[in-house]
Amino acid sequence: MEFFKNYPLPDWNSGFEHRKTSISQLPYEEYTGPMEKSASDTNDYKLIRLPNNLVVMCVQDTETETAAAALSVNVGSNMNPVELQGLAHFLEHMLFMGTEKYPDEDEYRTFISEHSGDSNAWTEFSSTNFYFGIANDAFEEALDRFSSFFTSPLFKKDCVDRELCAVDSEYKGLLNSDFWRSRQIECKLSDPEHPYSKFTIGNIKTLQQGAKGHGFDLHEELLKFYNKYYSSDIMKLVVYGNHSLDQLAEWAVSKFSDIKSKEDNVQRGLGHPVNAEFLGKVVYYETGWATGLSAFTNASENKGFNKFIISICATPEGLEHYEDILHAVFAYVRMLVTSGPQEWVQQDMSSMMKLDFDNEAKTDAIDWVVNYVHLVHNEYLAPKHVLSKDNAYEMFNYDDILHYLNFINPDNFRVFIGALKHKSVDCSEIEPHFGAAYHVDSLSTDLLHELASDNTHIDGLCLPEKNTFIPDDFSIKNTNMLGAAAILKPTLLKLNDNLELWFKQDDQFSSPKGRISLNIKVPNVNSSPQNWIMSNLYCDMLNSELDEDLYNSACAERLKSFKVDGTQLSMHIAKYKQSTSEWHHQLLESELAKVTPAKLQAHVDSLFDVTLTIMLMVGNFDEAEALKAAHDVQAVIKPTPNLGYDLNQPRSYNIEPGYYVYQMQVPSEDSVNSAVQSHIYLRSLIKKYQECLKSVDQEVERYLGKVYSGTYDFAHYDEMAKILQSIAKEELLEFWNKYINPSTAPAYTRIDVQAWSTKIWKPTESDIKTYSAKTLALYGCLHSEGNNTLDIGKVDEFITAAISARKEQPETSDSADTLIAKLKNASLSASGAMHTAGESAERAAHTGTSLVLAINDHETFGNYADVSHTNFATIGMDKTPDGMWLMTDYRKFQATQKMYGSVLPAEILVPKYSS
Repeated sequence: MEFFKNYPLPDWNSGFEHRKTSISQLPYEEYTGPMEKSASDTNDYKLIRLPNNLVVMCVQDTETETAAAALSVNVGSNMNPVELQGLAHFLEHMLFMGTEKYPDEDEYRTFISEHSGDSNAWTEFSSTNFYFGIANDAFEEALDRFSSFFTSPLFKKDCVDRELCAVDSEYKGLLNSDFWRSRQIECKLSDPEHPYSKFTIGNIKTLQQGAKGHGFDLHEELLKFYNKYYSSDIMKLVVYGNHSLDQLAEWAVSKFSDIKSKEDNVQRGLGHPVNAEFLGKVVYYETGWATGLSAFTNASENKGFNKFIISICATPEGLEHYEDILHAVFAYVRMLVTSGPQEWVQQDMSSMMKLDFDNEAKTDAIDWVVNYVHLVHNEYLAPKHVLSKDNAYEMFNYDDILHYLNFINPDNFRVFIGALKHKSVDCSEIEPHFGAAYHVDSLSTDLLHELASDNTHIDGLCLPEKNTFIPDDFSIKNTNMLGAAAILKPTLLKLNDNLELWFKQDDQFSSPKGRISLNIKVPNVNSSPQNWIMSNLYCDMLNSELDEDLYNSACAERLKSFKVDGTQLSMHIAKYKQSTSEWHHQLLESELAKVTPAKLQAHVDSLFDVTLTIMLMVGNFDEAEALKAAHDVQAVIKPTPNLGYDLNQPRSYNIEPGYYVYQMQVPSEDSVNSAVQSHIYLRSLIKKYQECLKSVDQEVERYLGKVYSGTYDFAHYDEMAKILQSIAKEELLEFWNKYINPSTAPAYTRIDVQAWSTKIWKPTESDIKTYSAKTLALYGCLHSEGNNTLDIGKVDEFITAAISARKEQPETSDSADTLIAKLKNASLSASGAMHTAGESAERAAHTGTSLVLAINDHETFGNYADVSHTNFATIGMDKTPDGMWLMTDYRKFQATQKMYGSVLPAEILVPKYSS
């Protein structure tokens, strides 16, 4: 069977006309044909092609405060050499290390950060993507720096080791990721001749040691990769700002036309990585578990081939019956084939996509360019569809759908089964890069024969019914207020002991969309660890019971899910960040074992006896609809009066100035990762508030915090914007010196949370009280490299002497290799000089970087002023030589701190309608 049909590619030659830029009179081509644009889209666009064949989309958004640009190169880890896996990712890092025009490696990042900006990059299988966002008035200068990465990068040799460590750090941060562990097993069990089988991220072993092992110079190979593949012919660029289209085109042409055209050297059409040899297999691997079902493809990532993935997360009992699950999957597919593709399904999808497109809300500049440039390499996307993207398809093609549906058959699949442990399978094989344990076995011949010949019907398997949640009324409720000055806060319609109803009709976006946020405050949710567990179980069961309705509702952008959030149950149209419980995980685990069905039922029966429902309705509604919705909710809950004292009011700790560290062990003994989270507490904070609201969703987000917190300070954003405009430099310096400067700030307040892996050395309480942070950090690094006989006292003496010598000659600094040599010559252990540091390339890189940080960059560790006035030693806390207080029981520390009072509302609440 032919895998891919030869669909004609769209014409990218017709419709372009020769132009010259308005200022420099530089040549380019502009697309003048039709371009599908959303009716709600107020941006202006210009699609151009530079003389070097680079395609650019210029976007003018007159309302944006932020400009942004993104460039995507249509090459990624698919072209990694076998000997240097991860080279494309390493190149992404090295590209930022200075250019001929801007040789300082920190120039770009510094300029971006100094102008309220942000930047990043990422590497995928078939593309590498770069972006930045910045204030409009700095956009041209930022573009100049950005473009030079692709015209004249320096790829400094002295940055190689450091960026190798950065790549290696990214890799190590993913070692416990179930997604990456299972994905790499899948890659390893693919055709070894196919690029998909490679390790994409890279690390010190595959790059540095890989180069040395094959006699390569890593820096030279990096240059070869860049010079071969980074061609303007396979690049796409987006520039977005409040500037005119002519100005944006001028900058794009003048700054990016010098990128060299090298043609498309990327090898395409390599076939599918899963050939017949790798089909009909079952792969057991060790991972985490949940319950649910999903199906998806990832064509946007994997150019030249695709996979259809059916993901079924089962209970342990379901895991034991995976063959029955396979029977059900293929029975369902046979039912789909027998019934034939249903045109109404395509029509429903098309209707929702058209509705979304016609009422497309504005997004942030950075989000827009990142989403756009990531998708625009789709070779089947015609110029007229560059804005509508996946909304481009409109025709129902029965034969094509059936053609690809027939590929989901018992001769063309393999099974991956993940679990914490497998009862009857020994996962003795180890994937080399992530250390994931797995075992490969062939599916039984009898099972494959049954799947191929079984035509039995399974009760409950049927085509889905039409989605009744898809809206059919797109009329705008309020047309009179559009164009007038926007109302800046919602109206309180109802207020009583059980209900707080806020409402605001859309007066800015002319959108048929609206959002209802329902927050039910329930005192019993978080009154004990067991109640918190049972409340979460209830929400999980409710989501499971309503799974099909929730899915259809989510497709129609209505109800998404229920969740426990603090002392309340929340239900939103959109997903919100899940807050964590106050209870310790070990306590929750012990309480979970005590939950019985009877206890859970009793908890649910009384859960809503006393409640306060807070509703916020914003968008295309009227007051009558809001009042009816609130009445319906109350009729279902039927609560008794809530007098307020049953609710836990949110209060914050007024942390005494000082530097505090809380250490904990990572719960999983198998985890190799540690983590540090720092919190610097400020008594006031200035943010950027000028950005205009772009959608109903953003408006709701702005109101939610004010309503749920009880501050009702809806004028906060406008007031802060005015303050921001009036702040002087001297005030910022005073703020820095009072709150943030760790050396001088009298109100410097910081808490670090350190999660230590059981796999690494952890200092004792005596070590922490005796040695500085830099000594402990260096000792830990050396210990991790195999030097476990070192004397920590001698390491401290070595660092102290080296830093003293460095201070005497501040204009000079030793290289990493010199520091390693000095370290090896020092007598730091009972057995004499070190014998392992620096012996391997990987160890040398880690050890060298640690020495540079500890000695040459010793200021990195800070000089913290001791501003704490309390002797916390009386509650068992230890003080370090650096002036930090170490806590092992944060509850004792909390008990010593003052608390702010409950929040005061910014205004007296007076409802529009009496209860």
